[in-house]
Amino acid sequence: MQQTRRYYRWSAGAAFFVLAPILVGCGGDSPRTEANTIRLIVNADDVGLHPIFTDASLDARLAGAVSSLSIVACGRDADRAITLLKRHPELDVGVHLALNGDGPALTPRQVAPSLYNRDGVMWATENEVASHVRPEEAKIEWEAQIRKIRDAGLHVSHLDGHMGCYFHSRELFLAALDLAKQLQVPLIASNRHADIPAEDRDLFAVASYTGVWRMGGAEETLENRTEAYRQLIASLGPGLHYIWTHQGKPTPDSEGLGDLDLRIDDYLFWTGAAAHGVRDELGFEMIDCSSLETQFRAALDSRHR
Repeated sequence: MQQTRRYYRWSAGAAFFVLAPILVGCGGDSPRTEANTIRLIVNADDVGLHPIFTDASLDARLAGAVSSLSIVACGRDADRAITLLKRHPELDVGVHLALNGDGPALTPRQVAPSLYNRDGVMWATENEVASHVRPEEAKIEWEAQIRKIRDAGLHVSHLDGHMGCYFHSRELFLAALDLAKQLQVPLIASNRHADIPAEDRDLFAVASYTGVWRMGGAEETLENRTEAYRQLIASLGPGLHYIWTHQGKPTPDSEGLGDLDLRIDDYLFWTGAAAHGVRDELGFEMIDCSSLETQFRAALDSRHR
């Protein structure tokens, strides 16, 4: 798992990166409404990538510390993760669409050769994916990932991207969007994302797709991570936002997990008192992905009336 650190290099400068930077005012006595409230879907990425990530993410979700999960269907721990998730059918399960990894894709190399590097595994970096993966073959693989989760009897609530896999090539983004429309599952992207065709903007409800990874050179401590989240959430402004998180716990089986330190602090922040303090200060609400599903399907249905 030495490539784990690289899995999120696409967002390494994104500690305070926000797609809709409008400072929200939290004072006054105005009644809180959907229109003036920061609403967050807080997602735990990387379920199925490693047992540590799976277990921490599921624990955080069952505790109500995060509001959704997304699974890497081609991850080394995916089958065990599916077994665990089937015990909790009430939970949102997204598919963390992946084209990067240190193992094979679900689609054989002879069917989709562009998914593989010369070592016979998926590409390591997002730039390699954008340069080499054919959109039509990405779509085949993504459909296989979604089908694996659905065939296990799990409800797929949304699609998001591992290492920003559909943000580094417009063709890959459009392939992901086409698949989302075909399967009627919402694709996560900011409604301001430049690659969204004008006729499809009604399919995107979230104002930003953001999170905290490395903190711009700041030391990785729970205190610094808490402040990074406070600044991030305060800058979002009213509306619906999707925050990706990476959950982890310290265990003896952590050798080679280069970003476990930040995952531990993410877990401690969201499951501990720090998140409650930020929530009390800024007044944000956490929701699951059900409203995204409703909005996405209503927008699709309106085209056939």
